[in-house]
Amino acid sequence: TEPVLRIALLTDADASTQARVATELARQLAPAARVELSVASPPDGTAAWAVTAGPGLALARADALQAARDGGGAALRIVAPMFPEEVHVIVRADSPLNSIQHLKGKRINVGPAAGARARTAARLYEALFAARLPASAAGALPLDAALRQLLDRKGLDAMILVDAQPSAWLAAQRPETL
Repeated sequence: TEPVLRIALLTDADASTQARVATELARQLAPAARVELSVASPPDGTAAWAVTAGPGLALARADALQAARDGGGAALRIVAPMFPEEVHVIVRADSPLNSIQHLKGKRINVGPAAGARARTAARLYEALFAARLPASAAGALPLDAALRQLLDRKGLDAMILVDAQPSAWLAAQRPETL
């Protein structure tokens, strides 16, 4: 039977909860609803991809939609939010940093530059400090590598995690680590 609707789910590589939601939607809901469901990671990390890719509906993160709007042209609008995401600032247990306001001027891992963590961290930093997050202070490591560097005291003061609740990445960490 021909699908009634084409839907593209846009996910970031480091968005484990989002990727799980997309996989479950594709597996459990799409066939019964006669929906052609595709999962894609936009090459530039924004939702602008959805305009040229042609789906009738795209599910994307709010920061990806905002980046598309800021880029000047994605004719997209939010129909409904799917789930809230939390921002976690992770530091070593013995770190003197005890407030998000203490992040100014610190070395912070935010993930790959085109990724959702980096976009969210940049917006948060600008809102807090009325200044852009300096490129020299922003690490681009994946979560596991950033955690290792943070724990080993190798050039990071903090790391940012943006994930839906429950966070699969946080849940996978050993209790003695976090």
